[in-house]
Amino acid sequence: MSKVSQATQVRDRWLDPALATVALVAFEIEIVTTKHRSGPLVLNVLAAAAIAVPLVWRRRAPLTYACLSVGLAVLMTATLTDLTALVIPGLLSIIAAYTVAAYEPQTGALIGLAVCMVALWGLLAVTRHTSVYSYAFPTVTLAASWAVGRAVRASRLLNEELGRKAERIAAERESRELLAVADERTRIARELHAVVAGRISAMVVQTEAAQQLLLEDLDLADAAMAAVEEAGRQTLSEMRRILGVLRRVDEVAELAPQPGVGQIHRLVERARDQRRQVELEVDGDPGPLPASIDLGVYRILEEALASTGAGLLEARLTFAERDVELDVTSHGAPAARWPTLAMRERVALCDGELEAGEGRLRVRLPRAFEEVLV
Repeated sequence: MSKVSQATQVRDRWLDPALATVALVAFEIEIVTTKHRSGPLVLNVLAAAAIAVPLVWRRRAPLTYACLSVGLAVLMTATLTDLTALVIPGLLSIIAAYTVAAYEPQTGALIGLAVCMVALWGLLAVTRHTSVYSYAFPTVTLAASWAVGRAVRASRLLNEELGRKAERIAAERESRELLAVADERTRIARELHAVVAGRISAMVVQTEAAQQLLLEDLDLADAAMAAVEEAGRQTLSEMRRILGVLRRVDEVAELAPQPGVGQIHRLVERARDQRRQVELEVDGDPGPLPASIDLGVYRILEEALASTGAGLLEARLTFAERDVELDVTSHGAPAARWPTLAMRERVALCDGELEAGEGRLRVRLPRAFEEVLV
């Protein structure tokens, strides 16, 4: 947690108690010193405390606080002191309208506004106010404080949503980098395998030919050994060229990327473009994967996305030392009967393991390279 977040939590924890303390002290002083007080002083002091103290819980239960605060204000005005002649009660009513607007959803906020308005008009009616101005100004002030509260709530929710999206983007950026590393390493390993296997096969054939020609024709044997030497040099050159790709960050791919773990983020983006909710998390150390495993992980996730409807789909890709694991969970949407036929066939092809339950799919595929015949 950042220092800014910690400071915000500390501020929010102590702001309401501090506000309640200030309001209580100011309200009691005004009650004791006002010339408009009626009724026993003790009852007035207790009633003022009952109105001010609930400020401590205003964010935990905004609607309850607003109803309690304005309701007690009407009751106190009807039985004891006229609060319309005081300043602090008016400020507390503004705080109540703001609080219910800033911390309640739309329905609760509208109910809170109605309660505050009815209480305000009740106060004015009990104290026999009859002029239009005496009703209009407090009504506009209360409505304005409620509107400010709704604007603050909208801004706060927007900032929270932006914060969540920023965190998700940061996490997905890291996941994309890991997948890109895995894709690049797999491609390089595949190219190295093809180059080395082909060259070594040619060197083996030339060496066998040279051995047979040693006793028959030394010139031809020398030529065969020269061919072996040339093949070895070409193999080393190709290996340097391929490994050099890792150092050339400005290289532009000329061909469209093939399906594989390196393209899973594109698969997720396409799903989101279709208004699907998809969360992707990548863990572990990506490394080279056999072609069948590389494609298998992609196809299984693609099938999982295609076989579920609307709702949140969480996918977790874990690169372990000996295998790669894909864990998919469907929330809030009925998944197809996992595993589907395509999933079972793909796992069988990759010699992997598959577990499925209610809205849950776990696939484990080996990271071992396929054996090569030369």
